[in-house]
Amino acid sequence: MPRHGLSFLPQVFDDPAPGESARPLSGAQWLLVTTVLAGPVAILLCLERTAQTQIVWYEDLGHALIEGFCAFMSLVLFYVLHQEYVLSGSRRLKLMARGFLALGILDVFHAVADPGTNLFVWYHSLAALLGAWFLAAGAVMRNPRLPDAAPRNWSEPLCVAMALAGLGLASYYFAPWLPAMTPGHFRFSAAAHAINVAAGIGFLVAGVWLLDAYRRKGERILLVFALFLLLLAESQALFPASRLWDTTWWAWHWIKTALFIAMLLQLAYEFAQGVGELEASQAQLVESEKLASLGEMAASLAHEIRNPLATINNSVALLKGPSLSADEKGEILDILERELNHLNHVVSDTLSFARTRVVRRRPVALAQVIGEALNGLRVEPTRLAVATDIEPALPDVVGDPHQLQQMIVNLLDNAVAAMKGTGRLEIRASRDGDTVVLAIRDSGPGVPESIRARLFEPFSTTKSDGTGIGLAIVRRIVNGHGGVVHLASPRGRGTMVTVRLPALAGHDAVMPAGKLEAT
Repeated sequence: MPRHGLSFLPQVFDDPAPGESARPLSGAQWLLVTTVLAGPVAILLCLERTAQTQIVWYEDLGHALIEGFCAFMSLVLFYVLHQEYVLSGSRRLKLMARGFLALGILDVFHAVADPGTNLFVWYHSLAALLGAWFLAAGAVMRNPRLPDAAPRNWSEPLCVAMALAGLGLASYYFAPWLPAMTPGHFRFSAAAHAINVAAGIGFLVAGVWLLDAYRRKGERILLVFALFLLLLAESQALFPASRLWDTTWWAWHWIKTALFIAMLLQLAYEFAQGVGELEASQAQLVESEKLASLGEMAASLAHEIRNPLATINNSVALLKGPSLSADEKGEILDILERELNHLNHVVSDTLSFARTRVVRRRPVALAQVIGEALNGLRVEPTRLAVATDIEPALPDVVGDPHQLQQMIVNLLDNAVAAMKGTGRLEIRASRDGDTVVLAIRDSGPGVPESIRARLFEPFSTTKSDGTGIGLAIVRRIVNGHGGVVHLASPRGRGTMVTVRLPALAGHDAVMPAGKLEAT
């Protein structure tokens, strides 16, 4: 069964699909089930016949440590199952999680009780009864999913845990009257027998359902859960019937410990398998996205090249005509030159975008880089007003000066092109905490809302003669420097692009790389 990420237990514990038939167990599976279930019985029968009475719980600490470990394992299983319930809404997992919660909390009380006392037997019996019937109720439930809108949180299990703890504490006050031990004998009372038989039935119901679910789905975790619960059912029958109390309990506590370890190892294996499948799916998704981006880039590039080629083809056909004057030939040659330059521009921009560049980091005076970019700006001073506002004590940034200059030149070129060479261009640079903020504003018509969110993607442009690569290069450079780029373009009020870069003093504070905002 595919894992669909880490949360695989809801899929495993769901009801079988309609028409899904149970497959018979193989010979090896029958041998495993028989060995696991018959092995403890054989061990205990052997102990009953051969063991001496010196095998006793003479050491309270030993019993407390083993029971405390089992209680801790129960609470770990509760946490895992409850988290899966919160994610999926599976009521089956909810009830099974409550079962392990009851086992965990009441086993804590059992661990600290004096062996052989009323409380000792009572806590064991009560933990088994409540845990077994929560697990059985979850197993036999039909239509086990909650609606998506149903609340799923930690408040309900917290209330259940408090109620169980209250029950455990209240038992101290009623210890002399608890129906656990036969007065004057080191044996279970009739009431304790009944409680343990009822618990055994609950474990048996849950174990049989899980074994049948394993036959239908083939999920190994179901077989491990089933054997775990069937062995607990055996324990409830063998504990009260034991002829040699201490020997049987001594052996069963080690078996119980092994069961919990096996359960958690299987869960760890299943989660590791889920992580592996999730990583494989993520790699496949990344590869699919790369292929999709490559296809989109190829289509856009073909579109950018096709139009100039058509113009060149028509111009060549005209040049072959015999009746062209010298002026007409010169005009056609100018057209050819313009279109060839455009093609060269498209190819150069595409190669610049596709080329992987290493950021050679060093302290960079951003004010100097801005000045050099402005010096190379090709505009007519009489048509375009340029205003700069650079903070005098502007801190350096850490980065590659050549890439930062290319980023600023691309932003300035786009701003000038948006104003068609006429208007007002404002460049501001200032410090804001641990960042340096560069803002470039133009007085052009703004960016249409329909394209605003895609403006930094390759081949996305509002210019008739643009390639749509310049802003994509800007985003790549800003991301490579750990910065943030933001575009704001209110209707009819121009466009402002803001770039935030880590200042030299705050360079160790990492900014959310790759963030892009557009409003």
